[in-house]
Amino acid sequence: MLLYIDIEHPAQLATPDQQAAHHSQRLHEKLLFEQLSGLPCLWLRYHDLFRPDLFARLRPSVVLVSGLSAEFAQFDRAALAALLVFLRGWEGPLLGFCGGHQLIAQAHAAEIGPIRPLTAGESDPQPTFGPGFIKETGFLPVTVQEDALFAGLPATLVVYQQHYWEVKAPPLGWQSVAASALCPVQAMRRVGRCQYGLQFHAERFDAAHPHGRRILQNFFALANGRRG
Repeated sequence: MLLYIDIEHPAQLATPDQQAAHHSQRLHEKLLFEQLSGLPCLWLRYHDLFRPDLFARLRPSVVLVSGLSAEFAQFDRAALAALLVFLRGWEGPLLGFCGGHQLIAQAHAAEIGPIRPLTAGESDPQPTFGPGFIKETGFLPVTVQEDALFAGLPATLVVYQQHYWEVKAPPLGWQSVAASALCPVQAMRRVGRCQYGLQFHAERFDAAHPHGRRILQNFFALANGRRG
């Protein structure tokens, strides 16, 4: 079974419209993961993960961690600390997207932060998102290193981005396997394990930009002990 941990902050789900849009997006992702992996997927909000004995009863084989639109400073410290402890202790296949990638990095004592402030004369194409900071938004190029996660893909991918924070350097025991012009840790891999963080959203692809789909297929093949 796949466990998909949804880390979106409750503040971003305050209205019925926000809740409906979020539910629709996460349901789409859950069904996509099931289609590509051939396994059932349980979508679970992060604060539900710590109910007594829940994880022991679920016994997932793979853990996926969603992105988020809030900042980590908004989270309850105890809830965030429990999530970091869980991620640090999980030894099985793991894949984090965007904020999930940053959360995995934090669990392993890596620094995260904004890419950099906008400089004089630089325009902000999305001023309501991370105002004052440079950001990556939309389908953009990412250069990848040789890795089973990128098997069958070109050296430069086009994947969906929506972030202005980044992992500053991979944690100890991890290595960067992809970069963009603005962000040197677009993907990271834990050495010796099937554990990855992706700064981009591989789960958000379309017919014109299909590389994310192949990345997910490769990950699920690796998680199942097969080559990507």
